[in-house]
Amino acid sequence: MAPSLKEKPQEDDSLRARIVKTIAKALGKENLISKTRRSAIPQYVWDVEPKLRRPRVDYVTLVEWARNSWVLRRVFNAIIRECTRNWGHIEPRFRIKCEKCGSEFQSAVEKCPVCKVKKYLREPDLAQKKRLEQLTTKPSPDRTFYEFIRSTLFYLLATDDFYWSIVYKNVAGNEKPKYIAEEAHVEHPGYIFPIGDERGYLGGYQYFCPKCYYSEKYRGQDLVWDIRQESPRVQESKIFKCPICGEIMVQTCYVQEIAGKVVARFGRNEIIHGSMSRLPPELFGNSKLISLVKILETLNAIDDYQLEVHTEGKIGGLLVFPGLDQDRVGQILQDVKAEREELSQRDLETGEYESKKRTALIFVGLEEGDKPVKIPFIDEEEAKQTLEYYQLYMNAVDSVYGLDTTISTRKKGSTREVRTKIEVKRETAQEYQRLIEETLNNELLPLFGITDWKWVFNPLESKDKLRDAEVLHQTMAAAVTARNAGFNVKFQDGVLTIWGEAEALEENKSRVGLPNVEPGVAPRRVSREFVTPVEISPYTGEEVLASTFSERLSERLLDILEEARQRSHEGKGKLSDILHDARAKLFRALSRANLRLDKKEALYAKFDKLLTEIVSNEHS
Repeated sequence: MAPSLKEKPQEDDSLRARIVKTIAKALGKENLISKTRRSAIPQYVWDVEPKLRRPRVDYVTLVEWARNSWVLRRVFNAIIRECTRNWGHIEPRFRIKCEKCGSEFQSAVEKCPVCKVKKYLREPDLAQKKRLEQLTTKPSPDRTFYEFIRSTLFYLLATDDFYWSIVYKNVAGNEKPKYIAEEAHVEHPGYIFPIGDERGYLGGYQYFCPKCYYSEKYRGQDLVWDIRQESPRVQESKIFKCPICGEIMVQTCYVQEIAGKVVARFGRNEIIHGSMSRLPPELFGNSKLISLVKILETLNAIDDYQLEVHTEGKIGGLLVFPGLDQDRVGQILQDVKAEREELSQRDLETGEYESKKRTALIFVGLEEGDKPVKIPFIDEEEAKQTLEYYQLYMNAVDSVYGLDTTISTRKKGSTREVRTKIEVKRETAQEYQRLIEETLNNELLPLFGITDWKWVFNPLESKDKLRDAEVLHQTMAAAVTARNAGFNVKFQDGVLTIWGEAEALEENKSRVGLPNVEPGVAPRRVSREFVTPVEISPYTGEEVLASTFSERLSERLLDILEEARQRSHEGKGKLSDILHDARAKLFRALSRANLRLDKKEALYAKFDKLLTEIVSNEHS
């Protein structure tokens, strides 16, 4: 009899009760609640039996949409190309690992700082690397690793779920079976379903024999045993042997169901389930296509309407003939059709004569009136508005999938041509890459016995040229500001280095020209600090190019001047030839530059002035 609320329950003197009581007392809590199971999934709370669980929407339909919609294909192809553009490589998980405590180190160590010993240290296993190279070349006999990754990304974009199945091979022969992972396949998410209870725990009461289930003798049969029909003693053993061959059976955690029939069963380590936007505690992902259903249906309706218009024609309006009855109007219509048939063309495939599709008119006769009147049905403004909505819907699809859409127009004849360009955000591609890497390295590779190596995508490079030009402009502006302030500036391999101390502005302005050379002393190498850079205020990509070109040209002119001064000192030329040679080389360099004519003229004028000042200082 259960104690009433007023009765004090009997003390439990078990070891566990004493431990819990001690911990509760130490924490200052007499009532300590311990949770041993996860909470229930809301939609399964009234269906507690382990059974086949399905997603909220039909994944087969989502995949068909992704295959048939050109709007989705352009988005999917852009993301897949961006994710696989630089591909990937194999790298070790660690430099040194301690076999005793499992600690991993990214740099060489003499001994494990945890175990304080050296003999358990080892480097990554090269045999595992060789196996990973085979897996990342052909994960299965008839598929490449690129197909493996590309298919995974496609299903992930369409349904937000992907499934990898692992095929095992018995390497022990007739002895005690020993299975190792041999192949990996990408499965269609519309036909793979988990078996779980109301809390999301995988597995149930159905077991199958991996040897008999796929044998030729039982091909086409769903050979499965329900352990609830076994005796309590067998159920408590937790190990169930096949009544046919005696091999240990596997608990069903996933099934492949096609047309309402289970055609394959998988154990816990035979399926890897991944998702991008899964919201726990749910078992399935949250597909982006679900939020785009109405938009995609609207786009399909517009496409269907345009198809019907251009294949069957459309009603353009009414053509009213006052003073004629309907019979006479019908005769006029037949004459028009006969004239159109005379102008028909022969189809190259069927060999039949067909007339071109034109906008159809309805001919109507009236008793009153003076002349024919045309009543149009097509509203040009409405058609233009439809195109605007079409573009708006496409932009909505792009934004949901994390793409940037750029719309540009250019004049083509008397009309303007509209062009749309989509760019995948780097964060979007990296998010999908990170999911693939984590699932591959942390879940799939350990099943193949690969724990020392991993496969990762190569870093994505920036493709935004305009953004790169803006960054370069800001860098060059900072360099010019620092140089004018008297700092030392160096720009090499895309890195700007500034060092030294600032000088007075007036003193810095006077540092133009070359240093004087005493008679009989060989001139030292001309330092870059004696030439003030030509300061340009670029705001476009071409002006950034002009700024960069001017700096390179400054260095080239210094080399020219140094060579000329060396020749003059050795008596091989006159100092007056310096200006002529420098101007000639300046003109040739500018003529080859990919700049507009006004930019070239501006640069030539500024550099010519600079050369004149330098040579005049040298003469003085």
